[in-house]
Amino acid sequence: MPQLKMHVLTSYHTAEHIGFGDLFLIDSLTAYQYAIVSVGDDAVEIPIPSPHGQTLVYYYNEVYAKNSCFIGVLRVDGTQQPHNRLTEKMSFTTKDWAVENIRWIDDSSFMVKAYTQKLNGQVRTKDYSYYLAKIGSSK
Repeated sequence: MPQLKMHVLTSYHTAEHIGFGDLFLIDSLTAYQYAIVSVGDDAVEIPIPSPHGQTLVYYYNEVYAKNSCFIGVLRVDGTQQPHNRLTEKMSFTTKDWAVENIRWIDDSSFMVKAYTQKLNGQVRTKDYSYYLAKIGSSK
């Protein structure tokens, strides 16, 4: 993530035949590590910075519950204190659809390309929907 001067590291490991994943952001200037905790067994998708790098959005599609997802939004603070640089701003969860992709529109809104997966005989199909998310100020 050149805009934030951070590197993304995803780690996968197995314990007792069960797979797990973790995602870390590493500040390239201070080497401070930020763990983005997953709500499931696998790692979250790579966070997507807003156009001016003030906010990060990431998501996790449930592995064992189809058409379910979590979306998290982190505020990026320009502070020099690494432990205060990323803070949770808001989150959303649903059991109605999963995330295919997320794209920022501007620093306060993004689009979610969502899908529901259906089984038609032997064929899996995806029905797509699009959602607009707006982030309010936290003043």
